[in-house]
Amino acid sequence: MGKYIRVKLSDLKSSRYLSWSQEQLDIKQDIIDNYSPRIKPITISSDYKICDGNHRYNILVNHYGGGHKIIVKKQRYTKRMYDYVGLILGLILLLPFILYQLVNLIVKKLAQLKKVL
Repeated sequence: MGKYIRVKLSDLKSSRYLSWSQEQLDIKQDIIDNYSPRIKPITISSDYKICDGNHRYNILVNHYGGGHKIIVKKQRYTKRMYDYVGLILGLILLLPFILYQLVNLIVKKLAQLKKVL
């Protein structure tokens, strides 16, 4: 079996005063050539099977060969999801207060109308 290789975006970026190796240029060109904005990023299930983004996995396998193991870091939530969860929870917590104030306003207006009539 081949050795383990960890691939991170920071490994593909050139730091200041460093030049790109031919291997890094090949990986970068493969990813650029196969990029499509319509395709979502790699999605991995809870049992570490690739659900979506198999083309990126295949780029790495074609480049490094089938004898290597590609290690992928799985993240459960994105920042965008946290933003929506906070917004929804805030609305749920404010909804009873808003409804209470609305009912009180309607009752007061009805009482004023009864006094006028």
